[in-house]
Amino acid sequence: MRQTLYACLGLLACLAGSACWANDLDQIVTAENKAAGVTDKPLAIVNDAIFMRRVFVDLIGRIPTEAEVRAFAKQPVGDRREKLIDQLLNDPRFADRWTLFYADMLRIRSQATGGAALMAYVHNALKNEMPYDQMVRKLIATNGKAGKTPEVGFVLGDDADPLAMASVTSQVFLGVPSAVLSATTIRSMSGPGAISTTWPPTTAKRGGMKAS
Repeated sequence: MRQTLYACLGLLACLAGSACWANDLDQIVTAENKAAGVTDKPLAIVNDAIFMRRVFVDLIGRIPTEAEVRAFAKQPVGDRREKLIDQLLNDPRFADRWTLFYADMLRIRSQATGGAALMAYVHNALKNEMPYDQMVRKLIATNGKAGKTPEVGFVLGDDADPLAMASVTSQVFLGVPSAVLSATTIRSMSGPGAISTTWPPTTAKRGGMKAS
């Protein structure tokens, strides 16, 4: 999942300057801007003080201390920004800070059935560098009970209601507003070969899910 966060922090990649992936990102952004008719020139690279504040807040949720600023200033200019990013990615607070981000994105409710277990699961996924696509597959296609399979907490957050889950999944992972994927839309897809409008296909209980 760390690779996804690199993408989310693309601005920091550009600011780091010396990293090869920053150059790749520059090329992608430049090509897309050109295709969209954007003619504005890129902003100048920010100074070290602004960079440090941004990267600390983005990655571990706080501003740097005086000691950290002084330590950074003593390092060689060429690659110190890239090294600082790597240092913060390995900081224990990185997983804590980004767990809050994903908890908000995934609508994790700690008081709901399976909510606390799902929060811990996301934290461990970040800590162990689980790829984002792997985590998403587990969240939307898993089966089991909340006490044994923490990933089902994503489904149980809406009491396993199929229409609610279709709407939430669309909003969270596809970026389609939940109002667009309405109950009418789901029901219109019913019929031979269409998706099921029950979740799971047989029975569902708050304490877990039963396989079809």
